[in-house]
Amino acid sequence: MKNNLLPYRNKIDTIDDKLIKILSERFKIVNKIGKLKNVNNLAIQDKIRWKEILDSNLSKADSLKLSKHFITKLFSLIQNHSIEIQKKVK
Repeated sequence: MKNNLLPYRNKIDTIDDKLIKILSERFKIVNKIGKLKNVNNLAIQDKIRWKEILDSNLSKADSLKLSKHFITKLFSLIQNHSIEIQKKVK
């Protein structure tokens, strides 16, 4: 049984590696955005932009048969971490 799981586990490991790299790339961009907002004296949180992001991703999730609840929680975590990154930018 364990041998049957190995190929799937390896695929999951590969996908997880990609997720980590993508999140790292995203947060580097968030940091750059934070610097621009700081220089231009803009608010860290843009509620209109957040709604656009969430709505867009919920629509994609729906078409891919993913849980809207899960996607909302996932992107809320990402958004909250992005805000924390931007708060630390000088």
